[in-house]
Amino acid sequence: METLRQQVQTDVEKPFREKVLQVDAELEKSRSDYKKLKYDYTFLKSEYEHESSEHKRIIDELTLRYEAEVSSLNHYRWIVWIFTHGYFFGPRTDLISLLILLLLVLWQPCNLFKNNNNHNW
Repeated sequence: METLRQQVQTDVEKPFREKVLQVDAELEKSRSDYKKLKYDYTFLKSEYEHESSEHKRIIDELTLRYEAEVSSLNHYRWIVWIFTHGYFFGPRTDLISLLILLLLVLWQPCNLFKNNNNHNW
């Protein structure tokens, strides 16, 4: 009688044990997939932050370069304006005019001219 009871109990428990083992295997697979996704997410987030900071750095460099170029062009525009409006006395080819031109070219944007926007170009 005892062996029959053991046999029935084994037969009844067998499908449940198989189901528990199957669920455990699925759970382990899901954990493994979750860990892989978490690692991938962390890696991609790190890459995004790096690329984002690199992009910001490049944009800042280009902005500074652009602003320097605009400033330089404004400086040369003032030089042309001064020469075209006859602010130099005497012939423009004399030594003093050339020295003044050289000083204007070497002396980057003049604050005196930079804030004066009353002229039509």
